[in-house]
Amino acid sequence: MRNITLALLAFTLLVSCSSAPKQTEEITDKKNRAAEYTKFGNSYYNEGQYNQALQFFTLALNDNISVDNEEGIVRSYNSIGKVYMAVGYDDQAAENLSRAVALAEKLGDPVLIAQSRTSLAEMYLERGDLEEAEFLLEEAMRGIEEGDPGQDLAIIYHNIGSVYKKRGMLEEAYDYFQRALEINLDLRQYKEIASNYYMIASIHSKRGDYAAARETIDLALSYDKRVENSLGIGKDLFAKGMIEEKAGNDQQAYQSFEKSFQVYRAMYLYMDAAGLLPYLISLAERLGKEEEALEYRQLQEQLQDR
Repeated sequence: MRNITLALLAFTLLVSCSSAPKQTEEITDKKNRAAEYTKFGNSYYNEGQYNQALQFFTLALNDNISVDNEEGIVRSYNSIGKVYMAVGYDDQAAENLSRAVALAEKLGDPVLIAQSRTSLAEMYLERGDLEEAEFLLEEAMRGIEEGDPGQDLAIIYHNIGSVYKKRGMLEEAYDYFQRALEINLDLRQYKEIASNYYMIASIHSKRGDYAAARETIDLALSYDKRVENSLGIGKDLFAKGMIEEKAGNDQQAYQSFEKSFQVYRAMYLYMDAAGLLPYLISLAERLGKEEEALEYRQLQEQLQDR
């Protein structure tokens, strides 16, 4: 009897020991899979393919929830919120980004809290609620060491610069964009560097310094090309067209708008492409390109039908 009992005990220990590694492996596998889904989602997001991005971010969220990976859940909510923000679904964006903030605060991770508050601040910034955006960014700043040259701090600086720019405080905005740029150059965050240069170019343009604006937007374009950020390239080319048109360089403006249009159309971003057509039609007419003006009018009708 004693031998049977010992045998059963040994069997129970063997089963429990062998199942523990399997459970651990399963959790690790799902965390890794969620990370892969997030990677794919980010890639689609950067290309402006928001439906696909949302699908992958949702898959990542489900895997993170299934293994109670709370840090991963926070990041997934932030990612989903940003997609909804990009397509103009404000209520869904607010819901997901607020969930991320609440869970991050529950976890007590200062960096995760700062990242989540920054994402929510970007939504308020997009809405034009500058007071709430600034409040959240100040709260996010408190969670990060002032002397820490980290990517999160650079993002906060960039967003604070955007708040000041919207308020017409160009000197203050320029200062914060430069702070963000210095950090990102040091960290070689090329996509963020492009974004910093893009905003600095817009300040030069508002000041009427079109030579500096042109030089800076070319830098933004070069960094976006370096990381194959198609959405950023389209926006840079559009901004360059605006700068050239303000400077009175119609031919150069037309060429930049045309390139931007081609990028958006290649990415199937028809709404963005349609937004360029009034500029292309107007410039084509001014430049005596009657056939091209007619072609763009026909395209405008086709895109409106879509």
